[in-house]
Amino acid sequence: MDLIKKMLVVLVTVASLFSFYAGSRAIVAYNTRNLVYTRQEAPLKIVMEEAKIERMTMKAN
Repeated sequence: MDLIKKMLVVLVTVASLFSFYAGSRAIVAYNTRNLVYTRQEAPLKIVMEEAKIERMTMKAN
């Protein structure tokens, strides 16, 4: 009976450590994906501003 309790404690410990590790990896991957998205967002804003300026100059001409 004592051996079963020890094995259960070991299994719960390993499972919790693995879930913590997997969760932290998922958080890092999610943040990395958002970081890449925010890096790509700024050039898109610049392109949109340039297109807006082009349209304004075309209307003026």
